[in-house]
Amino acid sequence: MKTRYSHLGARDTSSCNYSVLSCIFEKYKINDSDVLVDVGCGKGRVINWWLMRGHRNKIIGLEIDEQIANKTKKKFASYGNVEVICGNALENIPEDGTIFYFYNSFDRSITKEFKDRMKKIYSDRCGITLIYACCEHLDAFSGDAAWTIYSNASAFFKTDRELSMKDLDLPTSYPIAVIELRPV
Repeated sequence: MKTRYSHLGARDTSSCNYSVLSCIFEKYKINDSDVLVDVGCGKGRVINWWLMRGHRNKIIGLEIDEQIANKTKKKFASYGNVEVICGNALENIPEDGTIFYFYNSFDRSITKEFKDRMKKIYSDRCGITLIYACCEHLDAFSGDAAWTIYSNASAFFKTDRELSMKDLDLPTSYPIAVIELRPV
């Protein structure tokens, strides 16, 4: 679905296959204490997957498009552990988040701003992980010593060859990165 917010760096709406989510979260386990954040949640596919898997964690969806956010809020209204926040992700990063999922939600400049904002908010915390699917702008994280990148992206993007990465064992049809923030 085309975004009405491309002027703010938002990308068109895309959906991740449930099979890919299964691959990702089979390898990177969700703990009961994790606060799950779906950045650019759209209609809530990832939130729905987390709920279908029985996760009762606090779940937060961030969505810039008011029409989509309102529909998604209604969809999950009966779940006391789910909150959908309408607004710019840069301005609404939850301070208690621990696992962030996003599917190429932003252009390169906003991806970099998001990374810098995350680093500022969580500079003194351990256990902050970003799952970046279809990670077209992974280079926004490279060269920043605060982040450790694990990815299969080098098989997809020739421009990422210079990144220092470990290959993920994820049988997916598009690149995935798991990015961990190191405390300062």
